[in-house]
Amino acid sequence: MKNIALVLDYNRTYSLAAQQNAYPLFRSLRLHYHVSDNDSPQDLSPLRDLVVRLMAVPEFFAVEEWPVDEINPGQTISLQKRPLNIPHFLQVVLN
Repeated sequence: MKNIALVLDYNRTYSLAAQQNAYPLFRSLRLHYHVSDNDSPQDLSPLRDLVVRLMAVPEFFAVEEWPVDEINPGQTISLQKRPLNIPHFLQVVLN
């Protein structure tokens, strides 16, 4: 893939209480299409029909996906904030 990066702002600690109070693990998620001075015009085409997939290994939360219709060179797109679906039994084990 071209110079695509996921830029995230996250909380370093997370708990059952944080999830129950709808406090997000990720404060922001952004997709950035980086452009450098060395890129040729062929490298500067828009990217279309992307899917950003967030998953954990081991599986601490259900997979989340964000469809991205198009991102242009130099553009940053904010992805919609979503609560992570962490099973309650797992939260108890982690705390």
